[in-house]
Amino acid sequence: MYKRKDFKITQKELEYILGDEWKFFKTKLLNNCLCFKCEEDKGNSTIVNYEIYLNYLNDTIFKGFCKKCNSPIVRSTETGEDVKMRKRINEVVVSNGEKISKWY
Repeated sequence: MYKRKDFKITQKELEYILGDEWKFFKTKLLNNCLCFKCEEDKGNSTIVNYEIYLNYLNDTIFKGFCKKCNSPIVRSTETGEDVKMRKRINEVVVSNGEKISKWY
């Protein structure tokens, strides 16, 4: 089985993958991240200056920094579980010359 390394995508590609979910995703999920260094608000923070990746399960990984203390944080979401999103993910991956991961 081929296991693709984390594959970097653009925000435009993510917007295409998420479709109608993008607005919710942007306002609710990116503003609700956990920072272990921030004790304010029980560690809740916003991820900023992030890069977006797809892992081999087609889940979305955000690697960025805490808005409050600038510590590195990571946010992940299970986009690979959604059939419609998975189809669009495959289109983005193939259009960038990568192989599609198959998992069972």
